[in-house]
Amino acid sequence: MRDDTDLSAFVYFTFDEKYLYCAARVWDNETICLKSGKNLYQTDSIEIFLDPDGDGLSWGNAKDFQIGFSPTSPTNQPQVWAWFQNKEPLPEEVRVAAQTLADGYTIESAIAWDFLAPEISRRIKNIKTEEWTDSLPLGISVAVHDRDISEESNEAKLNWHFKKDLDKEGVFQLGTLQLLQR
Repeated sequence: MRDDTDLSAFVYFTFDEKYLYCAARVWDNETICLKSGKNLYQTDSIEIFLDPDGDGLSWGNAKDFQIGFSPTSPTNQPQVWAWFQNKEPLPEEVRVAAQTLADGYTIESAIAWDFLAPEISRRIKNIKTEEWTDSLPLGISVAVHDRDISEESNEAKLNWHFKKDLDKEGVFQLGTLQLLQR
């Protein structure tokens, strides 16, 4: 979705046998990135929620993921944080590049399957391209968080598909990304 209001974004995914790639272009009238680490959620950022097993995202469970990316930081570097794993992922687990722009920012990331879901990595490696006619589903949602200082409405969040499971406490249903080989 793209319009001329305070917050809008395009988000793209692709993959190979080693990484899930995500690229985002965010339009924002004010880029604020004053927090880092586990406080990254208090700043302009993109969050990717992932449920590799497809059984619903269990809040705080280390088998699921809430990975945040911010285009800059108090040290002027892009940053990443994995809340359910309570850590800054290592460079071999998650790579990030970002650029701040006059009207927002871009973020590009590569999330290693071995960090995220080793079983998906094994399935991708074992399937011959010409024989793969199916798709691999991945539970996912992307949220774009907006933090402003100069506006009356100083905080907003767009979330693609994040729905509380009414039958299971602390579990959320995400959208589905179909991994297709071409």
